Amino acid sequence: MSLIPSGFNGAISPKLDVCVSQDCQNITFTDVTLLASPANVYGWTTDASETPRPRILTAFSDIRVIVTNSAGQEVINLLLYSPPTVNFYPEISEFSDKMPLTTYSWGLPDGVYSFIYRLTYRNTGLSYGDPDNTLGLADHFVQATYNKLITCNSKNAVKDLWLKYLANCCGSNRDAALEAEALLYAVEAAGACADEFNASRIKESLDKIMSLSSNKCLLCKSSTCKC
Repeated sequence: MSLIPSGFNGAISPKLDVCVSQDCQNITFTDVTLLASPANVYGWTTDASETPRPRILTAFSDIRVIVTNSAGQEVINLLLYSPPTVNFYPEISEFSDKMPLTTYSWGLPDGVYSFIYRLTYRNTGLSYGDPDNTLGLADHFVQATYNKLITCNSKNAVKDLWLKYLANCCGSNRDAALEAEALLYAVEAAGACADEFNASRIKESLDKIMSLSSNKCLLCKSSTCKC
């Protein structure tokens, strides 16, 4: 079994979107491959009468998401499709451009994560998208890999720092909130630009934000302190 490129002999070009919940405890995986069209040639096929049809769900034996952290350690290996026991996809007739598949436990530290969306084609001799393997796809897989910066905990930390300041109007709390907010802005800007993408420096900044948030709430000693 080997990796084949998206679009090879009509192979699907998979796309995945991920969203971490506001409390940072769960992550939702959404298929955004889109339906096949002139503008999206290698999207999902829903017409079972096409022959061959290498972009229909039943052409695959195994679809999964693999997530690794910035150290290259695997943190999630989630099976999304393996008939007849596992199937998080809708009926083929109900496929759409955006399909939430499942929500999985997260609760991981902020940082840079790699998301691999891997689809493995079935063996030959079965009634599926390419039963005679005329396209040479059988038992090979196609995948897309995305790097994503997760800052859920840091965003909540910045929010908590501002709430500390609003609770007592203390300038020290305001300064900490401003520093954390500036760090978060810089981190997200770096994560959005491939030329500035440095996982270790990003992680250090995220850790600094969490450190600022963990400090005891500073209370003003003067009763004249005002927001």
